Amino acid sequence: MLGAAGLATVGLAGCTDELRNRDDAPSHHVGGTPTRAVRTDRLPVGTSASVLVEGRTLLLRRETEDVVHAFSAVCTHQGCTVAPVTEGGRDVFACPCHGSHFAVETGVPFGGPARKPLTEFTAAVDGDWVVVTL
Repeated sequence: MLGAAGLATVGLAGCTDELRNRDDAPSHHVGGTPTRAVRTDRLPVGTSASVLVEGRTLLLRRETEDVVHAFSAVCTHQGCTVAPVTEGGRDVFACPCHGSHFAVETGVPFGGPARKPLTEFTAAVDGDWVVVTL
């Protein structure tokens, strides 16, 4: 695992439960500044990692040489910190607090009490770096 695992203040983390649970709560971060997150050699194809970027804990998944997914590490259930794990031979993002599990490709929950997907960030490979738009 890369980076620190602290409670991130990104996406829905700063929202109240009332706002977070609204049906129209955003699931994609509309950001502005592409920021280096991790060198590509530290995130091989087919792997996931937790990284700290400008004080925010993000979850990254590198699908192919050029396709990277990035999500907030803040669980959409109650704000605990989600981490990449392998369970039964499958890579997932899992919340240790209440057992929510999220797909590494989409951030969509498939187990546990979370109903909303993790907040997604735009990510790309730029030379030797994975960049995330914050």
